[in-house]
Amino acid sequence: MYKKTSALKTILLLPGFCLAAALLLTACSSSDIQVRVSPDSALKINAEYPSFKAGVVTLEVEGEKHKIPITGIDESTYKNLPRGSYNEEVSAVLESDYWKLAESRVRIGKSMNLTIVPNGRLSGLYGTVIDDRGRPVREALIQVGNDTVLYSNQQGMFKAELSYGLQKENQRIMVLKDGYEAVELTHTPGNNLLVHLKRGGSPGQRVVIREGQQQKGETFGEWAAKEGVRTGSDVIRSRARRY
Repeated sequence: MYKKTSALKTILLLPGFCLAAALLLTACSSSDIQVRVSPDSALKINAEYPSFKAGVVTLEVEGEKHKIPITGIDESTYKNLPRGSYNEEVSAVLESDYWKLAESRVRIGKSMNLTIVPNGRLSGLYGTVIDDRGRPVREALIQVGNDTVLYSNQQGMFKAELSYGLQKENQRIMVLKDGYEAVELTHTPGNNLLVHLKRGGSPGQRVVIREGQQQKGETFGEWAAKEGVRTGSDVIRSRARRY
């Protein structure tokens, strides 16, 4: 009688056991997610800023890091996240040359569109101006493109933080100082710039200023007078930024 009852209970419990096992297996199994990245459309990013080409998005789920390769703006499929992690908010990081995620935490979904912004690599423009004897040149004018003007300090150093709209890989830079030859060069921000000025220039050096599609040239003296800049060893007083 005992054996019959046990057998009957086993038969009755078997469907429920199978259902529970199936649910457990489903909860523990992994599921595909699709991940895509795209620049923040609300930001005024320079048209010459490097486009996103490739990177790796790392999601940290329950203490485990899941790395998802991303190419361009194509959608990438990842298969190893637990199904139970859907709708969970986790930390996220993008490894890329010029971009980062706009948010450090994201919510997991079957289809994820992550917003990216410039990572600051091309925002820092800094360096030192020296003469042909290696001595610092103070109050040298540094013109970056057509929008940014700053001056070197007592140690010949200068530094600028460029906004999203000014950041790009190759910046045209002109360095001017009365009594020295002008220097014009192309530089990638994020790297220290050492500028050598040679004596022999004159106040007749020209600063290039763009106006629409046309270029207008004016002497350094003309520009300084217009901006209220006192040149030479005088204290500079103008609206231009100084380091």
